[in-house]
Amino acid sequence: MTHHSITPTLAPFIAQQASPPSGIDTGAAGNTSSTGQSGAQPLGPNGGAGGTAQPGSNPLILFAPLLLLFVVMIFMSSRAQKKQKRQQQQMIDSIGRHDRVETIGGIIGTVAEMRDTEIVIKVDESTNTKIHVSKSAIKGVLKQSRRDNASASNDA
Repeated sequence: MTHHSITPTLAPFIAQQASPPSGIDTGAAGNTSSTGQSGAQPLGPNGGAGGTAQPGSNPLILFAPLLLLFVVMIFMSSRAQKKQKRQQQQMIDSIGRHDRVETIGGIIGTVAEMRDTEIVIKVDESTNTKIHVSKSAIKGVLKQSRRDNASASNDA
């Protein structure tokens, strides 16, 4: 039993069915003028007719949508970062004494004292252990003090 390959038998059929990309004249259509000469132009080094540049082949035009998308992504990313930074700053500004906070290191404690650039956090009530941390090290406020909630209800 001999094994026949399907590929060689389909090659002529596939070659007949294949057509060149639209807009490229290969000269295979047999265009002849009234003088009997072929109307096809010789192909240039880049596949263009007669070595002339094809219209719309400017690389800047091809990459413009990609470049525009990249610029929009950077713009949106910077806006998101500014918004997040503004929210963090508002949260830090709203911190008061007796608020329960968590640091980015995972330390949870109660605000004992506020200074210009740092916050003193009491982490243990029994031993009165306090830690000095930078204001930017505060991850979030877990519980506002009753003083802030009482003043908010009095305003209403």
